[in-house]
Amino acid sequence: MEDFNLWMSGINVGRAAWTDVYPAEERIVRGLDKGSVDVAFVDVGGGQGHQAIEFKKKYPNMEGRIIVQDLPKGMKGHDTTSGVEFQVQDFFQEQSIKGARVYYLRYILHDYPDSSAEIILKHIHKALDPHASRLIINEWMVPERGASWAMSAQDLNMLSMFTSKERTEAQWRSLLTRNGYDVVEVFRPDDKISECVIEAKRSS
Repeated sequence: MEDFNLWMSGINVGRAAWTDVYPAEERIVRGLDKGSVDVAFVDVGGGQGHQAIEFKKKYPNMEGRIIVQDLPKGMKGHDTTSGVEFQVQDFFQEQSIKGARVYYLRYILHDYPDSSAEIILKHIHKALDPHASRLIINEWMVPERGASWAMSAQDLNMLSMFTSKERTEAQWRSLLTRNGYDVVEVFRPDDKISECVIEAKRSS
């Protein structure tokens, strides 16, 4: 697990931060209904909290708690001085935080086939406030044609290791729609290696 956390800490090198792809200040920081949302950001399966800690550094004055959830072994050795909270949570079980502004998933769903990914999505769906909450998915979106060698190789890796896959936009939309989500918008990076950001909400 230590090797995995080390790999996750270095995977961002040379890639755009998700907050550079997605207008987080507009949609989360300034878009937050101050005083009505206790938890602003939940990093589901966030390990040692690399993404949440960077988010906290970028927006230090944002109201609302920032929480990283994972199993104990995933969070082992995390930074205790960042101002980010850490909570034990199995994402295959009921989501304990209800009505947060954002539930953030980075490199989680690509680890699982649709049948398992649907369980994760359904638990988050039940926790969403239908008006205030958003689901943010930060993963690759494979083009239907002309995928980079890195995406193609990773797709084969996911298939061989987890019977999972890197998903196309159509596959992402289908997965979300089947589980009660509306895709609000898809944000794409300017390069071919960084991850896309999908913003979704609970279907009305």
